[in-house]
Amino acid sequence: MGFHLFERAHRFADNLAGLLGNRLALFGLELQEELDRLLGHLAVLLVAGVCAAFALLFATLAALVLAARNDCLLGATLTVAFVYALAALGCGFWLRRRLQVAPTPFAATREEFERDRAVLRSHPESDA
Repeated sequence: MGFHLFERAHRFADNLAGLLGNRLALFGLELQEELDRLLGHLAVLLVAGVCAAFALLFATLAALVLAARNDCLLGATLTVAFVYALAALGCGFWLRRRLQVAPTPFAATREEFERDRAVLRSHPESDA
């Protein structure tokens, strides 16, 4: 009887270790995917930001030079500031929406753990 109990405990521990190993491997893969995705987004965002900053700088300078020639520098400056404010608001709303619809990190790992918990709760090991 004691040997049978020891064998069951050993088999349970072995199964649990294998299960945890699989879940940790899945977690590692998901973590790497999240990091790759985040770094890719950050790189594109950085390049886009630098390009947009230069484009806005030169467009603003051109508009202000043109406005200075026509003696309407104050109106042009206020218009440029208003356009930048609208662009900033648009970017803020876009980013908020994007963060709201972003996938939950490590969703597959969590689902697997929940399945494991459900299986362990509903199927106690038989005496076979």
